[in-house]
Amino acid sequence: MKKSLLLFALLGITTNLPAQMILIDFGNDSTFRGVTSPGNWNSMAFGYAANLIDTNGTATTIDWAPDGLGGTDSFNSIVGPTSNPPTAGEISSAQSALGGSLGPLALGQAAIDFYKSDNGTTGVGRFQLQQVTAGQLYNLTFYGTKQFVTAGNEQTRYSVFDDALYSNLLGTGLLTTGTTDGTGNPNDVLTLENVLGPSNANNIFYIQWEGANTSTEGFINSMSIEAVPEPSTYAMLVVAGAAFAGYRLRRRKR
Repeated sequence: MKKSLLLFALLGITTNLPAQMILIDFGNDSTFRGVTSPGNWNSMAFGYAANLIDTNGTATTIDWAPDGLGGTDSFNSIVGPTSNPPTAGEISSAQSALGGSLGPLALGQAAIDFYKSDNGTTGVGRFQLQQVTAGQLYNLTFYGTKQFVTAGNEQTRYSVFDDALYSNLLGTGLLTTGTTDGTGNPNDVLTLENVLGPSNANNIFYIQWEGANTSTEGFINSMSIEAVPEPSTYAMLVVAGAAFAGYRLRRRKR
């Protein structure tokens, strides 16, 4: 009986894991040629969105806030010309074009619409993820695609900062979001791993995307933010698994 209670206590650790993954779609039914993603997605327009839901449909503390966005569209994103709004057939074509390596971001509705970075003043796109957990490590994964781009505009740079001036860089990387031969990006994402949750006012990640070259446009279609479990959490799960295996073995011997 005591062993059973210990087992359940150890397994109970799993109920205290960090926040689940959050999926964000850039564009929704109210944006130009946009589509709202079904299920437990957060589809963004141009307004502040509080308490984003995770993949289990549970409200989190994390808020999304625009901070200098460019235009929205779906034309030539992954399937070529699209209607306003995109048709069911166009969405189905987008789904078919996506590769499995996109993981949870492989959703036609999320991939078909995008935000471009050129907002007419700074040439970049920006938004905030507010109320993340200070000191928590996060993996931030970005997906962008554009079927037709000009030479020199094939890559998008995604960067994360911890200050409102977008000067203190926490992580950055490049993703090929389109090619001049019109193939777009059906398979690749950029993941910035182990980005430390900031302790600034309101615990804000300041996120920016832009074309890799000066004065070119960058594209963002969707992203995910996922808390990284602490090493101690992994260790406790291993202990719980070992306890469970030992308990089952002893039960069989009786």
